[in-house]
Amino acid sequence: MLILRSSINSAFKGDTLRKGAYFTLSGGCLFLIVAFLPFSFLSIFGLPLFLASCFLIAQGLVPYRRLLLEEIYPNEIHFNGQELYFLQRKSPLFKLKKEDIDSIAFVENKKSYGIALQIKRPLNNQVIVLTTKGHFVRYLMRSKRLDQTSDLYLPFFTKHSYQELSLNLQNL
Repeated sequence: MLILRSSINSAFKGDTLRKGAYFTLSGGCLFLIVAFLPFSFLSIFGLPLFLASCFLIAQGLVPYRRLLLEEIYPNEIHFNGQELYFLQRKSPLFKLKKEDIDSIAFVENKKSYGIALQIKRPLNNQVIVLTTKGHFVRYLMRSKRLDQTSDLYLPFFTKHSYQELSLNLQNL
């Protein structure tokens, strides 16, 4: 059985941290500015400015936190020769039979990198969902934000993982 785990590229993590730092610093500066404004101004605009500063700080920290969670609980692909299982945070998300996979490609862009799967047409329940429908729908929505061209996108798998999976899919 082939088991592949996702990994976060240190350069990608550094870029995410750098971009997040701009939002976090601007939110922190706004928060400090609000702290020194006169009370008469704060009675009207205090709450919106406070919420805006909290929003900016969260915008900076949440993407980095997601990447840290991805490092702690990596996504996994299990391939037993017949079926491909995708696990997210150690919980099985879906499985797909080998013969239902039309093509596989490695995708790398500014937002993410990973493995893109195209499923054979027509779609007749090839993807078997192994978790709650809501969890799978959230995964699909996030997947489509990261890569709009593929049917299923498996984020943060390296080119080496793609080559290994591709070789195993072709050999059997």
